[in-house]
Amino acid sequence: MLIGPQMVGKKGVMSYHQSKTKDMAHCPWTCALPAYALGMASDRAMHEAIAPLAGHLTFLATNGRTRSAKGLGTLIRESAVAASLTGLSAHGLRKSRATALTDAGATTRKFVARTGHKTLEEAER
Repeated sequence: MLIGPQMVGKKGVMSYHQSKTKDMAHCPWTCALPAYALGMASDRAMHEAIAPLAGHLTFLATNGRTRSAKGLGTLIRESAVAASLTGLSAHGLRKSRATALTDAGATTRKFVARTGHKTLEEAER
């Protein structure tokens, strides 16, 4: 799956198909954040980090080439180790974000839309 700027709609919401489930997921990208996500506004600093990738069709570009999802997972894990943050992974980051959404008061519908879970039972797990 190549997630890139072409997936951000005119209203500033990124919509993409989840790799695993093939379901749609939606994430506020440049639009106003919903009330439950206001505490996550600082995460938008990543926009500056990926700015040099302008012109690429994916946010996973490195040295002008597309990085695989597995390669990104490796990069996240290695970067965490280099920063002395053990036990972090791409899945761990997703789980952490899901917990933060719930703690911030996201409704079940909003939570599932952001995380791409198929069922409430799956999301609760």
